[in-house]
Amino acid sequence: AKLSALLAVRREWEADEARKQFSGAIAQFSAECPIVEPLDHGEKAAYAKLDRIYRAIRPLKAKHGLSVIWTETILSDDGKMIHLKGFLSHRAGHSVPVSYDMPFPEGIITREGKSVINLSQRMGSGTSYARRYGECAILNVVCGKDDDGAGGAGGECITAEQVKELRFMIAETGTKE
Repeated sequence: AKLSALLAVRREWEADEARKQFSGAIAQFSAECPIVEPLDHGEKAAYAKLDRIYRAIRPLKAKHGLSVIWTETILSDDGKMIHLKGFLSHRAGHSVPVSYDMPFPEGIITREGKSVINLSQRMGSGTSYARRYGECAILNVVCGKDDDGAGGAGGECITAEQVKELRFMIAETGTKE
């Protein structure tokens, strides 16, 4: 009985030490984590792809003994949401459960403008979106300048002459406005 009580105290002490190391690692990671530049281009805005984010943060995660492990990807019964479940862990053994919900993409358009309707591809794309946003959320990774959804409102506008020039180039190349 005495030995098991001592072992319980030791386990509790070790768990507390692991929590302290985890908290310290998260604080250090946050202090050193760069803002990831949104150098990839979507249909409406620039963003940072998952691989760009990983290249920027993986060395820091390794340095501080942190890892994000997604263990489940679940599509909601109504087919509208992807739910990721996993753990944010530290090498000392402490981990916390994490989850992230993301709307399931209704459709994906290729660079050539073709619609992708394959459910497996949609699930893969939705999972990638969820992993990208989820990991950034749990590690507090910032990608680019955050304008709180204003889409650059209040920034400098192009002139009427620049609009004409752009429309000319669009017409000349046969691309869509």
